[in-house]
Amino acid sequence: MRCPMNEERIQEYLNLIEGLLICPSGDELVLLNLHSSLIDADLVQAIAPVVKELEQRGDRNVA
Repeated sequence: MRCPMNEERIQEYLNLIEGLLICPSGDELVLLNLHSSLIDADLVQAIAPVVKELEQRGDRNVA
C-alpha cells in the first residue's frame, strides 16, 4: 500500500517538472538522472495537473 504524498515530496516533483520545462532542449535526461529518486508513479500524478493547466493556458506544445 502506497502512502499519500507529503507536501515536501510534492514540491520536489513540481521543482523537477519546472526544471524540465525550462531546461535547454536535450538536457532533460541529465536533469532526470540527477533526480532519479523522483521518477515514480507519483511523478506522473504530479505531471497531470500541470499538463492540464498548460493546455488551458493554450500552451499545447509545452504540455
